[in-house]
Amino acid sequence: MLWVKKIVFSVSLAGLVSLMFTCIERHNKPTVEPSSLPVIEKPKPTPETLSAFSEASEGTRVALIQACGRCHQSTLASHKPRAVAIFDLDRREQWHDKLTEKNLEGLARRAKKNSAISEEKFALIEVFLSQKSKLLQ
Repeated sequence: MLWVKKIVFSVSLAGLVSLMFTCIERHNKPTVEPSSLPVIEKPKPTPETLSAFSEASEGTRVALIQACGRCHQSTLASHKPRAVAIFDLDRREQWHDKLTEKNLEGLARRAKKNSAISEEKFALIEVFLSQKSKLLQ
């Protein structure tokens, strides 16, 4: 019976050593050099897409002034500093510069619930949010 235990131990030990060398071999294999990976360039915006984005941005800004301006316009006494930190509608073309993907999700959620924003205006806001999201990627 003792010799059976020795054989099992030997086989287990041999398997462990074999596994260890396999792991070491895999770990020491050369990695792919970054220079050999294909470069995927982000498409540059065309004048047409920039114009469409500017239009959607301004339309969204105007729609949000009516619905959200009380908190998101730094020139108003009613503004909230934390709201203006996310976006300030008084910054004209740059009003959306600080928006992150998470902010876009929150803006969409709040705009959808806001009764002051018509379906037509919300459709414009959705276009802007989609375009802004693509720019953030």
